[in-house]
Amino acid sequence: MRLALTVSEVLLPLLYLMLFVAYLWVFYENRRFAHLWARRLLATTVVAHLAASVIHALVHHHLPMASPLEFLSLLALSLLLIYAVVERRLRVRETGFLVTGVAFLLQFISSAFSIAEPAANPLLEDPGYAGHAVLVLLAYTALSLSFLYAILYLVLERQLARKTFGLLFRRLPPLEVLERMSVGAAKLGVPLLFGALALGHLWLYDLADKLDPETARSLTPLRSQDPDVLGDLPGLPGGTGRAPLVGLARPPHEHAGDPGLHRGGRDDGRDPPLHPELPQLQPARGRVMAGHAGLHMWGVDHRLAPTEVRERAHIDPERVRRLLEALAPEPGFVSAVPVSTCNRTEIYLETLPGFAMFDGMTRCLAAAGIDPTLFTGEYAVRLTDGEAVRRLYRVSAGLESMMLGEPQISGQLKDAYRLAKEHHELGPVLMRAFQGAFRAGKRVRTETKIGEGAVSVAFAAVELARKFFADLSRHRALLVGAGETGALAARHFLQQGIGGLIVVNRSPERARDLAVDLNGGKGELVRARPWEDLAAALADVDVVLSTTGSLEPVILPEMVRAAMRRRRGRPLYVLDIAVPRDVHPDVARVDETYVYGLDDLDEIVQSNLAARRKQLPGAERIIDEELAEFRAWIGEMDLRPSVAEFRAYLEDLKEKQVGYVRRKQSDEVAAAVDASLQQFIKKVLGRSMESIKSAESEQERLQHLATLHRLFAPQDPRDQHAPHKHLAPREPQDTREIL
Repeated sequence: MRLALTVSEVLLPLLYLMLFVAYLWVFYENRRFAHLWARRLLATTVVAHLAASVIHALVHHHLPMASPLEFLSLLALSLLLIYAVVERRLRVRETGFLVTGVAFLLQFISSAFSIAEPAANPLLEDPGYAGHAVLVLLAYTALSLSFLYAILYLVLERQLARKTFGLLFRRLPPLEVLERMSVGAAKLGVPLLFGALALGHLWLYDLADKLDPETARSLTPLRSQDPDVLGDLPGLPGGTGRAPLVGLARPPHEHAGDPGLHRGGRDDGRDPPLHPELPQLQPARGRVMAGHAGLHMWGVDHRLAPTEVRERAHIDPERVRRLLEALAPEPGFVSAVPVSTCNRTEIYLETLPGFAMFDGMTRCLAAAGIDPTLFTGEYAVRLTDGEAVRRLYRVSAGLESMMLGEPQISGQLKDAYRLAKEHHELGPVLMRAFQGAFRAGKRVRTETKIGEGAVSVAFAAVELARKFFADLSRHRALLVGAGETGALAARHFLQQGIGGLIVVNRSPERARDLAVDLNGGKGELVRARPWEDLAAALADVDVVLSTTGSLEPVILPEMVRAAMRRRRGRPLYVLDIAVPRDVHPDVARVDETYVYGLDDLDEIVQSNLAARRKQLPGAERIIDEELAEFRAWIGEMDLRPSVAEFRAYLEDLKEKQVGYVRRKQSDEVAAAVDASLQQFIKKVLGRSMESIKSAESEQERLQHLATLHRLFAPQDPRDQHAPHKHLAPREPQDTREIL
């Protein structure tokens, strides 16, 4: 057991350090994998520390509080235990790095400066006192955590009031969650404290008849603080003649004469644009393939084409069908997938060398009722082979979207892919390219944070509301105005699960129509109220979204003051996204009222866009990895004809040799030779293919192919003395740089 204690002195600080790093990872990255590891490490560390504490008690026969350093270790364990309970209840880990960081520091000091066998106070051997001391420690730890969460609440509230949208705004839990965490920790601490007082009270009464002088002296400091604490127990000098009030016990290391922590410790005294410029597509690097299919992309997108051009280039499902039918009989055409969204229309094609790209495409576009000049004029983008594949992968990952990291494009690509497959069978290269694009897009969204944070004003309003409320389903919102901007923001709130929505508009008909449209025939979650009820509605909701753009403010200070009197201290959050402003400036001065305008929401958008831009290198790395896998697959397809040729030649040689042996020897010998040569063929082909696949350049790959031809290709009997000119590397017939 002593060996286990020695090991724990090294193991526990390492576990605490790993735990702190895991929770720091959760705070900065907020990834599912990070949450999983943090949860598992927390359980492992708690179990390991509990086991070490039990072993310590068994070996030394007392609670591990004999010295300040032992007390620090027990305090670290107490922090983890209370935090684990709070985390399990609320499933929030973004604040864990603060708790685990303090716990790591305490455990590190305890392990680094530990004393071999400190002298223990006899009280620590008493089970009653030990239970009382542990409950006191847990109680004050829980209350301290409650205080910490209250401080975090005030910090985040101050940031929101000052409209500072930095790292803490993005990473800390909502105010509502921090409040629950503070209250939850306090609810743990108060019962534990009362339990500690009750246990201490009972312990002192039980101890009264058997106190020895040494123990009595150890309890004297409590009387010096307050004579009413211990009353007039036998054996204690200076009694008051009254019954004891409580059974509080000071940590033993605070007794006179015990060494303090100071003996072993140390005291170490212009804004970026809304749509960021993305890197230009670089020429693809990869291998040249002979006689294989080519990939092409014809399209228009938001970077070059104005809105009217993109609208004319849009291809609906009926035109997709007609275009594919027109392309089907074209010589050299293999397959195509047209992709059409509000910001782009792109046609991805797989063709063989015989396909007349320009003439064939323009002819088929016209046959489908699509103006060919849209895809050949000044606003068009035409890419081939490697550039086309890279473009597809970037589109799937949201790197080519107007809003960087847009998640909807992945679903739109999949819809276009399914629609094309319904009308014709896709070629192997195009199918593989789309499957790789879907995989690349998923990896970019899950392995980077390029899709996090609102990048539109309407959604930024929802994101800001969620910093106040963890669960929007428990709150209601008021939409003032029934215009397009308000309708878009209302849809975002409904998608995020708002508990109810009231629509108020000067025109009651428009308010009712919008409410019906937002409900979608699925109930009455959205209700319309007359304009005259605006002041009364302010008291019934928690979030106000004003979008009228009236020439005069429609939400006035006196209206809000009256509503706040009815709300009885519940805060009101007002989002004014109208131009001119709908909310009078003095509304922000009303107590418990928070007002945010367009500039504030745009600051959130710009901050989120800047954070997304920082994820571009990681996203590009993933794209390169997926393209490398696609290149490898293409390379294997290119080798298949050569592999078949080599195998056929070797099999022919084998049959000749086996036939010769069969004529000269027995069938058993011939069978053995056949099996031996078959193994030889497998080894030769395997090593040859590995050598070709591992080639560092296209020139080296062709040299390997030429070597195999010189070694194994059959010669023309009429040209036995001539150089093997026909065995040199074959020149590609219509070489295409796929990647």
